Amino acid sequence: MSVRTEWGANSADPGLAQLIAGCGLGDPHAMEALVDQTAVMVLRMCQMVLGDARGAEGCAVAAYRRVWRGANSYDVHVASPRCWLATIAYLSARAY
Repeated sequence: MSVRTEWGANSADPGLAQLIAGCGLGDPHAMEALVDQTAVMVLRMCQMVLGDARGAEGCAVAAYRRVWRGANSYDVHVASPRCWLATIAYLSARAY
């Protein structure tokens, strides 16, 4: 899998955008589906920044907490869902 495909830098994913919107409305099923579809990407970002597989798991949990709390601020016109999630994972790892 190429980095471009994995991170989805140039792809808009309306399914993920809808899941993020669901999270913003407090839908736990949307959050579960979002995690299922993006956990590999979020874990890899955390591991890449931290350089530690064990720490990456805790970092990913922290990133998804940020996603849950900030989902209602997501704007599909500003960033693709994957870019938004990767940025949250990166910032979570920097703060972890």
